[in-house]
Amino acid sequence: MRCSVAFFFLWTFLVVTRVVAQPVAPDLPGLVTLATEPYLGRQAVADRLQAILPDLAVASSSSPALTAPDPFYWAISGRFGPPLDGTPAPGGVVACARYGLITREALAPRRSTDPEVFPVWQQALILSDDVPAWPDPAVARLACSITWDDGRRVAPLSEAEAEAALLTVFESVTTGPDPRERAGQARVFGAGGYRAAGQGVDETGTYRLDLFEVDQLATHHQILFRSFLMGGGV
Repeated sequence: MRCSVAFFFLWTFLVVTRVVAQPVAPDLPGLVTLATEPYLGRQAVADRLQAILPDLAVASSSSPALTAPDPFYWAISGRFGPPLDGTPAPGGVVACARYGLITREALAPRRSTDPEVFPVWQQALILSDDVPAWPDPAVARLACSITWDDGRRVAPLSEAEAEAALLTVFESVTTGPDPRERAGQARVFGAGGYRAAGQGVDETGTYRLDLFEVDQLATHHQILFRSFLMGGGV
């Protein structure tokens, strides 16, 4: 009987601890640094993400067969956030991808809705303005999207934290309220909401970082960045 009671209390302690453990936010300064390193290979980026995102599990992936071999191409996707009893859903998801001129030129004459092309657009995280934003000396583009919607497992980032991190690389940062907010809408992270976006361009002979946004929306938190690998960084 004593063993049963002891086991019950131990089990209860473990479950409660697992559910109410203090959630950890993504390491935003680490992501800002990663955005300035488009020269890194897939494994190096996966290793960085392991340190940046709590409890990250990276999924396996393969390169698309649509184009000739692109030496700059790789893609990463994964789930992060500690497990929570009663739900199979992850705390958040991440996708990062890099592609080079070979892939860009192969996709240029094709529609993104083409059944053969759409999976590549998704996996490579191609943004609608990648081509016009592509600098002439650039040989590849890197982008990452990090999204989470469960504050019990992944903590939100404050507007002040977002602004401070972006100011380490951008000339200025614009901040404002949640651009999609509607009156009376429930918010998963509580009252508030914001968008913080870096302004200007951070550029060296190795990289050009032209997009970094942090959004805390009613339904989820999202970080999106894009940078280009310049020819001098190859």
